[in-house]
Amino acid sequence: MEDLEARVRSALKKVLDPELGINIVDLGLVREIEILEGPIIKIKMTMTAPGCPMAFFILGMAKRSVEEEIKEAKEVSVELVLDPPWTPLDLTEEGRRILKERLNYDPVEVYLKRHGSKDSP
Repeated sequence: MEDLEARVRSALKKVLDPELGINIVDLGLVREIEILEGPIIKIKMTMTAPGCPMAFFILGMAKRSVEEEIKEAKEVSVELVLDPPWTPLDLTEEGRRILKERLNYDPVEVYLKRHGSKDSP
């Protein structure tokens, strides 16, 4: 049987950020997926900006997508976490490629030029 966490991640990939049109997994918004006995699924997510007006809409879409895909889940919760804040370094390689195509520049390179290397504080 397919790994439950992989199935959750697959369900979350169906949820697109309404502004960027990139799924929330490749955008790097999914911080943690916890599977407890039951199964109970707990997801922690962030947003690209702390004051994102679509935050609760996106969280709701994520919850519904997992509930629809994982019928055996007894409970699904999605929590908004803002620490640590999102940066372009959170993008997956696929998310970075898509954004680079759409923006005509690499958001990771721009971020690193402004803020230093990945190892800088």
